[in-house]
Amino acid sequence: EIPSLNFSNHALAFRHKTTHELLRGLIVLQTCSIDAIVNRSYKMLKVGERLLGERLLGVVTAPFYNQFVGRDSEQEMAVTYHAMAELGIGLMIAPMVESDVGEGENLHELFLKNFRKTLSLVSIVSRNDGLSSIPGICQTKFTEHLSAEVLMRLHEAYERLSFDERAQVVESVASAFAIKDITDCEPNFGPLQLDPRDMKEFAESLPRLYTIGRACVDENIVLAVDAEYTYIKTAINFISLAMMKVFNTDKTVVWNTYQGYLKNTKDILQHDLGIASELGFKFGAKIVRGAYLEMERERALTCGYPDPVNDTYQDTNNNYNSIIEMMLKEVKGNPNGRTVIVASHNEESVKKAAHHIHKLGLDPLRGNVVFGQVYGMAENISVPLAKSGYLVFKSVPSGSVLECLPYLSRRANENRAVFKGARRERQLLAQELRSRLAIV
Repeated sequence: EIPSLNFSNHALAFRHKTTHELLRGLIVLQTCSIDAIVNRSYKMLKVGERLLGERLLGVVTAPFYNQFVGRDSEQEMAVTYHAMAELGIGLMIAPMVESDVGEGENLHELFLKNFRKTLSLVSIVSRNDGLSSIPGICQTKFTEHLSAEVLMRLHEAYERLSFDERAQVVESVASAFAIKDITDCEPNFGPLQLDPRDMKEFAESLPRLYTIGRACVDENIVLAVDAEYTYIKTAINFISLAMMKVFNTDKTVVWNTYQGYLKNTKDILQHDLGIASELGFKFGAKIVRGAYLEMERERALTCGYPDPVNDTYQDTNNNYNSIIEMMLKEVKGNPNGRTVIVASHNEESVKKAAHHIHKLGLDPLRGNVVFGQVYGMAENISVPLAKSGYLVFKSVPSGSVLECLPYLSRRANENRAVFKGARRERQLLAQELRSRLAIV
């Protein structure tokens, strides 16, 4: 029998929130749904930083920071871990910094800083993992560790290859991870043709990525690689596949992210599953609807290529649900070698996924199918899911005000449809507030 999921029960969804937190959430989500504010948010933050300094800026922006961020220190993060663990929910600790094309100057120090930060987050996740029965997850972006320009050229080079050649590339990159000092040898990535400078920068990133992956294996932590822009996506994919080849031996340590709002995502996912089968490693996927929508459409128009984004929101829904169904069937056919996280704030998609889980006879507590939402949002989905016996994670940034607020501003711009679509959550927050304050 399929458990009934009720995403309308405000008393259940927000029982762990104080009245102050409810009011804060209502105000913050309402503010984030206003285009005029979201459009100017990054500029306002920079002006605020210049005029007020970090300390006063932190005071002014505290409602937004406290709503979406798990704080900065390990002690503060432990409080967030405890709060979520009491609800049966785990955390995916999210990165703060990435580079884009045109931001490629003086990145070496940034990459080292991001490398140390990621290792620190892996340790924090590991040390707090005992608070919950759910294993911890650390997220990363490859633009934290490699310039977007090089990733773009890697993407273009990989796109020109056949399936067999791509499998060779994945194997050769996986082999390069095992070289302790790759800078002392001539890197060889099979049929992947790159400029020597790009080859050098790519090769120099591999020991850092290997160290992060090895740390996740040693600490029993999942590493979830985030999706980014389409013009670097296949580079992200093949590097993720190479990491899977190295680290996904006993279990799926490395997961890659696939975006349902793109027309070709299902084909790309099937291709990558084929590489995993060809090379014989376990495969993990995080399925999201996706951000970057407006930027992708604008770039397609400017550069004169077809819009990669689905034409309508319903097309995206259909594509997302189809991808989830396909991945659940993959898990059913290979329960030890396939893992999927259903990362969605869409109630219909979550209910459909739950229906398929039970229709296929999958164990929702085994860990090869989990759900995910953003910290500070979608409590009406996350809490009932966890209470009904599903494994649920919250994606939560960790960092200082100056690190997190620009990140949150970018995410607000990229996910404005999510914030606008949170109308139902705002209604439930208001209902819970009225019930607590006995307002008719």
